Amino acid sequence: MKDKEAFLAKEVDRMRDEIQHLERMKFLASKEDLTGTSPLRLVAEYFNLFRHGLDVQDLDGSTPLRLDKDHAQKRYLQRVMASDVASNRGFGVQALLVDWRSLSLRHDKLELALAKLDYGVKDVVVADAKIYTTKSQNACSTRYLLV
Repeated sequence: MKDKEAFLAKEVDRMRDEIQHLERMKFLASKEDLTGTSPLRLVAEYFNLFRHGLDVQDLDGSTPLRLDKDHAQKRYLQRVMASDVASNRGFGVQALLVDWRSLSLRHDKLELALAKLDYGVKDVVVADAKIYTTKSQNACSTRYLLV
């Protein structure tokens, strides 16, 4: 009985989170300044595409990352990011994708939720986000944990 209660409590929490996520997406989609290809719209799309990390079946960190040309996240980054975009592992879209693979490898469940999106000083886009995660066994056994 307790197992069923725990399961149902987790499902209710998950559904609440999903409702909040959908409400945020609806709110962001309805904002007038997010139409077309405005910077705010591009950032919102980035958070939506990467909300669960990198979408790949093989998350083995020991092999080079190879995504086909039709991979949606890769295509998006190639379309909107500068060719020398900076990431923790270097510069360029490929380095950014490797960072995302590393995060996805170390977290069983990863959810990146956009909480607030606005313009800052000099048209800089400021995004407040929440990250929900479950650490994987791999993350716990890694000597130097990078988050």
